[in-house]
Amino acid sequence: MIDPYEKGVITRTQSVCCRGSPKPLNISEEIISSLPIRTVESLSKLEKYQIPAGVIERLKQKKPFEEMTDDKIKEIVGEFKKFIAILVINHEKGTKVEMVGKLVDEVWHTFILFTNEYRKFCDTMVGEYIHHEPNVKTQYGIDPLFPYKKKKSTEFFYEEYEKYFGHLPEIWKLKTPDESIENENKFKTIMRCFMISIAILITTILIWQYFTNIFFAQIEALLSGLILVIASCLIYKKLKRK
Repeated sequence: MIDPYEKGVITRTQSVCCRGSPKPLNISEEIISSLPIRTVESLSKLEKYQIPAGVIERLKQKKPFEEMTDDKIKEIVGEFKKFIAILVINHEKGTKVEMVGKLVDEVWHTFILFTNEYRKFCDTMVGEYIHHEPNVKTQYGIDPLFPYKKKKSTEFFYEEYEKYFGHLPEIWKLKTPDESIENENKFKTIMRCFMISIAILITTILIWQYFTNIFFAQIEALLSGLILVIASCLIYKKLKRK
């Protein structure tokens, strides 16, 4: 006999959604009634499914999950199940659904590591393995349509989420430490380029001033140096706060 509370077990159900009965993942009755019976059954199993305890334990070893409460992690796992629900609903159509949340995506990455449980999960949800494709421009050469395809699949996810679950929570917008470091490095690179450009421009102006009026060139050099020092201090403080 299957224990429905056992970790990593997808409970079997033969219940049919009737008027007034609880709907899978709180999706409206109108939408549920328009879905195929097989899809509704998969959504019911998804709602009852408990992510294996090992997945949660491994998540807690990573930043920023190690600093989160159990309720917060449970909330993120719940959002992952909503993402899978959208995949399940659109599986028959073959429509690509973009993963837009870094923390939710990390749950997916971690779950895949538990290969046996993940395969059982996929087989029960859609009858085949749910692949996770890396978010790269292309697998085979350069795809000039990649930005357009990514934009369309991202917009599709937002539309589907709002349709089934309402407003998108802030959890989907939170960043992982790696992403924050990547953004900080981009900012530093931009600021370096900016400072180098300013330095070249000021040097050019000073050389021109030197040959026209040496006195004004000296004053401008003093003021420019002072401005650069102040700007550098402000940028350093901003980067340090980040």
